[in-house]
Amino acid sequence: MNTRLEGKVALITGGSSGIGRGIAKRFIEEGAQVAVVGRDTEKLKILGDEMGENLLTLQGDVTSHESLVEMITAVKQRFGVLNTLICSAGVGNRLPLQKATLQEFDRTFNVDVRAIFDLIKLAADELDT
Repeated sequence: MNTRLEGKVALITGGSSGIGRGIAKRFIEEGAQVAVVGRDTEKLKILGDEMGENLLTLQGDVTSHESLVEMITAVKQRFGVLNTLICSAGVGNRLPLQKATLQEFDRTFNVDVRAIFDLIKLAADELDT
């Protein structure tokens, strides 16, 4: 096992599937402790069973400021520190602009832009250490 990330702690949003899941797996393989945020509790349970004790799974909504605060608090309580933040949560709609609604746009913007801004702002002081 490669240990170049030993002693590092990462928080990965959107980590229960896709790219975020792959990043979480690789970080753990390289010795990091990882907290993964996802919406699907079943996917999180499967991931937790698969990756072991260096993984903390958190069910949460990245568009909720309070949920983001709880995520950072949970990471610090479990691992003591937060060194790395990976914002992998994302949504998108595959349809022509003319058929998109403002509600779909707002949801996409809130997950893909606003949540990242909010999380980075909340975690900035932790990441400086």
